[in-house]
Amino acid sequence: VIGYMTAVGSWITGDTAVRMSGGETGDEFLARFDDAVKTVVASGATTAVLVSHGAAIRTWVGARCDLSGWDGAAFSSLPNTGVIELEGDIDSWRILNWDQRAL
Repeated sequence: VIGYMTAVGSWITGDTAVRMSGGETGDEFLARFDDAVKTVVASGATTAVLVSHGAAIRTWVGARCDLSGWDGAAFSSLPNTGVIELEGDIDSWRILNWDQRAL
């Protein structure tokens, strides 16, 4: 049985085949999160706010964003109401800001 934090930790480090006990694999999670992001991008909005759980956001950002210049960003904490600001398009995202202060 793989617990929540163990599974998320595996996903963040790239082992997305790991299945959370009673839940989905990292691959399934990322596909679902990708679909939500694609829906927002397809809307044509130039600025958008996506709200989710910190671990979900950190996992997606770690898997889908250019982490150049962000040593350990995928492992950094993100408090409730913390913000990660991104720029890009469906195929390429980069981090502009990783704000660990709660709003």
